[in-house]
Amino acid sequence: VAGFYVPAVTDGLKTFFELFNILALSGLLGLVGVMIIACVLALFYRAAIGSQSELKIMTVGKTPPPSQVASDLVRQIAALVSKSDEQMAAKLAKLGVYDLQALQLASSILQNEVVDATDAAEPKSKKSTSRITSEALAPAPKKKAEPEPPKLEPPKSKLAENDENDEDHGNKDPNKIQQAMV
Repeated sequence: VAGFYVPAVTDGLKTFFELFNILALSGLLGLVGVMIIACVLALFYRAAIGSQSELKIMTVGKTPPPSQVASDLVRQIAALVSKSDEQMAAKLAKLGVYDLQALQLASSILQNEVVDATDAAEPKSKKSTSRITSEALAPAPKKKAEPEPPKLEPPKSKLAENDENDEDHGNKDPNKIQQAMV
């Protein structure tokens, strides 16, 4: 309704608005074009979503290599080993609720995915991570080729046996055919 009371746009301002509209629409179309190209590239360079070989544009940035994460984790664990349970509880009490949940989720991922079952003092964490495990992203192991079972031939019917025994294939005895069917 307010548009009824707006004064008419003059030539100079009209040109500016037209150019602004063209630039804005071109930018939006360009962005849609980039998204379409990214989707098409994802079809050709197929990788499991969340795997280490996923395209950078799909992960919105660069993922650190596992070796760097491993060295950081080992350093942090070495620093935590020297602390007592009371010191850890005091430090964790300062964290926010969401940070504690994220820490518990990270701990359950470490317990379920990184720690070997033979090395663990406790069984796998029962905390649901509501995520796909890394085992699901791994390529399926190649199965060994199993030997094919021997092919068994179906037993011959009496009619076929009679046909093989007959020397004269052109003349079939109706009595023999009837006996073979019974």
